[in-house]
Amino acid sequence: MFSVSPDGNNFTVLHAFTNSSDGAYLRAGLVLADGVLYGTTWIGGSNNKGTVFSVHTDGTGHQLLHSFPTNGVDGRNPWTGMVLWRHTLYGTTASGGGTNSSGTIFSINTNGLAYAVFHRFVLPSGTFTNIDGTEPMGDLMISGNTLYGTTQRGGSTGGGTLFSLTLPQPRITGIHVTGSNLVLNATNGVPGENYVLLAGSDVRLSVAQWTAVGTNVPDAGGNLALAATDAAAPAAAQRFYILQMQ
Repeated sequence: MFSVSPDGNNFTVLHAFTNSSDGAYLRAGLVLADGVLYGTTWIGGSNNKGTVFSVHTDGTGHQLLHSFPTNGVDGRNPWTGMVLWRHTLYGTTASGGGTNSSGTIFSINTNGLAYAVFHRFVLPSGTFTNIDGTEPMGDLMISGNTLYGTTQRGGSTGGGTLFSLTLPQPRITGIHVTGSNLVLNATNGVPGENYVLLAGSDVRLSVAQWTAVGTNVPDAGGNLALAATDAAAPAAAQRFYILQMQ
């Protein structure tokens, strides 16, 4: 992995991959955010099935964020470039994902935590066709909360697909009272991200006019609970609530 000035000068090797724990064979482009580069390797890592890594733009601080396992449940052999949304990276693997699976769409936080598979491309035994495609080998794009990408094979004719996947949005699923506190349960959060519970007296107010009354981080399944202190007290005024990622 290297850097070079636009005029061709100052060529610098940022990291020389060793085909061991740090990975090998970079097939995809990099993502740059706040002075840190994020990328994938096709092979290498602790299981020789590929990695997700980060490194500072000056070549320091190389970190192995994820090493794909031999059982293939996480997928294996990432080929495409990732995209970044807030503190979460989204990418694909060209193979793996479980029984009859031929690739995945995954997410992982920029700190290496909360690896999750959002979709597994499944190709039934003995056929070259399916519904969603197989072997994603083109870079992902993101617009709003929707991912777009391509697969090399599969689909109704076996010649590949162009697909989209809408990422699940967090939503409040339950509410209960504990003492004088109001506790709201939510799902579809991004693991490792901070969420804030906003309260307002009028739904017509802009979000900037609502008040933060609680924060929490979803668990590995995207579930979280947020408490509004004394919101259920007898003298408490009526309020409305919004769940928002910080």
